[in-house]
Amino acid sequence: MAVQPKSSHRASNRLLLLFVALCPVWATYTCSARTIKIGVPLALTGLTSRLGVSARNGIELAAEEINSAGGIKGRQLELLIMDDGDDPQKAVAADRALHAAGAIALLGHMSSKSGQLAAGLASELQIPLLSPTISSTDHSGKDDWFFRIIGANDKQGTALAEWALSQGWTRAAGGWEQSNQSYTRAVWTGFETSFVEGRGKMAPGLSFVSSQETSYDKLVEEWLKTEPDCLLVAGSSYDAANIAQELARHGVSLPILVSMWARTDDLIVFGGKTVEGIVAAAGLDPEMINPQMDRFRDAFKKRYGEAPDFGAVYGYEATMVLAAALKSAKQLNGPGIREALRRLEPVAGLQGAIEMDQYGDSNRPYYLYQIRDGRFYRME
Repeated sequence: MAVQPKSSHRASNRLLLLFVALCPVWATYTCSARTIKIGVPLALTGLTSRLGVSARNGIELAAEEINSAGGIKGRQLELLIMDDGDDPQKAVAADRALHAAGAIALLGHMSSKSGQLAAGLASELQIPLLSPTISSTDHSGKDDWFFRIIGANDKQGTALAEWALSQGWTRAAGGWEQSNQSYTRAVWTGFETSFVEGRGKMAPGLSFVSSQETSYDKLVEEWLKTEPDCLLVAGSSYDAANIAQELARHGVSLPILVSMWARTDDLIVFGGKTVEGIVAAAGLDPEMINPQMDRFRDAFKKRYGEAPDFGAVYGYEATMVLAAALKSAKQLNGPGIREALRRLEPVAGLQGAIEMDQYGDSNRPYYLYQIRDGRFYRME
């Protein structure tokens, strides 16, 4: 049985599809010859659109604050927002369109799947691409035009494996989502390496595709044959919710560990009570208490009528990092912005300093969160 997205998401997605069809590039602010155009390619439609919409809101809020404070070198930021469909081919098409529309930098792509080809295209077009959440190790240590403010994804698997071993679990099963395997396979490998080094045993992993046609019941039946004491699901919130529901239907209570991709409110919406107890890896805590986060949360709730999730936080922070680079760039063009990003000093984020190395990679840590009473709580 496949979980259906809630109706409000479907209605919102239909409106976005219509809007993108009528206007291929969505200009958030009034166009002007003096604006600095930033391309914002995000997944605004589909099963994983929650993450893209949240990031868009965080990016918009940051841009509004920057413009209200005088902009960049006296010029306003103009966001050109476009749907990448969380699809590699649609992502490169969006990036080409945004580049042709005059964008001098790209801020977006939220999954390693959507960024699979986009990083190479950025180098081809010589336009910097700064992603809030693409964490695939495929991009690590490369002297290219791709930058990110999130740590590599194999560390998510490592954090989950260490916690599983600390609970005395020694037999793990699970799998990874296939269409986004540049991300999910690294999470799986990071978990497997650490779990086996800790004397745990791993059943062969099974791949699957995040789709309403996927037989999640058969996946669960295959995993249960190996008699595991925990499951690792390197997939989306849609996948994790369906798997949790299938376990409940089989009358099995089994700890489920999930990657950061699944750590969205949709996991709770889709899965209901069956996802209680799930442990997820993630980098930032949307509910962290500090003056910067308090101000951001208040502004976000006032602007959008809801609390921000981690996608919104990463989107906001990435915009601030790009703004810092624009302010220090000697020339506001692709090469000038790339050089500014490469030599950028640490930028104050909402939850600590954001720093990238010479290859545009960040080493920010991951933490663990557990669903209790319908909410995510950070675990010590």
